[in-house]
Amino acid sequence: MVEMIFCLAITLILSVVSLPLLTRPLSRDVKKQAHQVLAYIDYAKSNSLINHEKTYLDFDYDALTVTDHDNLEIEYQLSNSHFDKSLQLYFNKSGNISQANSINLVKGTTTQKIVINLGTGHCYVK
Repeated sequence: MVEMIFCLAITLILSVVSLPLLTRPLSRDVKKQAHQVLAYIDYAKSNSLINHEKTYLDFDYDALTVTDHDNLEIEYQLSNSHFDKSLQLYFNKSGNISQANSINLVKGTTTQKIVINLGTGHCYVK
């Protein structure tokens, strides 16, 4: 009888510890993708500064496309998540963004907001 209670207690403790771990990867995955999107935005900004040309950012439902002055496209395909809206922005030859904006990266009930500030194009995840 004592052994059964002991086994039940261990099972209960393991269940309580593992339950939060099962729900975490979803939000962590969206956060990783949001930071990957930030890396592509920073790449676009650097590209416009180095080449002194416009670099375009196209946010589609499930992809981000960076297009430079030579029409070279680099696409980042989202996995199991999407943007809440379509959006077109560009960095001018001085590395300034065309407009301040924000876009949400959504996966299930988890949302990460990517904010892009006007001017220098500083961006962050909120």
